[in-house]
Amino acid sequence: MSSKYSLQNIDRSILEFLQLEIPVCERPYKELSQRLRMTENEIVQRIQFLIDQGFIKRLGAILYHHSVGYTYNALVAWAVSPSSSSLVAEVVKTNLSVSHCYFRSCPDAFPYPLFTMIHERTEQKLNNRIHELSKLFYCIDYIVLKSIKEWKKTSMQYTL
Repeated sequence: MSSKYSLQNIDRSILEFLQLEIPVCERPYKELSQRLRMTENEIVQRIQFLIDQGFIKRLGAILYHHSVGYTYNALVAWAVSPSSSSLVAEVVKTNLSVSHCYFRSCPDAFPYPLFTMIHERTEQKLNNRIHELSKLFYCIDYIVLKSIKEWKKTSMQYTL
């Protein structure tokens, strides 16, 4: 990130807007541009500037998996060595059922440093996917924590 540039109030307003649920419509920046007294094109240019300066890493859509039928979910913790991270990365990058994948430091009493969040449409498909990943990771030692209720689903919001 550029240390030569300090965020201006207009930048803060744009970043706060981008952290919320951007309207899914033909002109998602229209209301913001009116509020900030800028054109929509100027908003887009400002966003590109913030990306170029390193303040924004990426923009992306978040799919609410429950609303499209992916109602069977599990956090699976695997007893996989961090030295296997290249293999894990190759496997999960093409596996669309895995939304999150992390290696974490764990206490000795919990030898499962790899965490994956897996989503499927049926319980059978979820179980099959976990079994498939077990083979691909060469790992038979894992713990499955199935989701039973979703309490909160929001993105991180930063105070600017």
